[in-house]
Amino acid sequence: MREFEASRALRQIDLRANAEWISGHPLSYCVVLARTIGVMGGDYARQFVGTLASLSIPLPSSIVLAYVVLLAVAASMDCGAKLGARARIICGAV
Repeated sequence: MREFEASRALRQIDLRANAEWISGHPLSYCVVLARTIGVMGGDYARQFVGTLASLSIPLPSSIVLAYVVLLAVAASMDCGAKLGARARIICGAV
């Protein structure tokens, strides 16, 4: 854990300052998030699902899309878990 904290300090990553900026500028954060998803969303989805042979062979787009859709369906189902709408939205965003 100390190595992780040292790495953040070296890179000048301040989680508290980031959280304060997000809470102080929620609209700007949403714009940044939407822009990032628009530009990098496909790459993020492919990296999330995975690639074969040490990032040299990407999975077909249909498999990536199916995985993301099934994940969204599973997250939206009510299987007796006591999660409210807000918690589901947060889980989906993560």
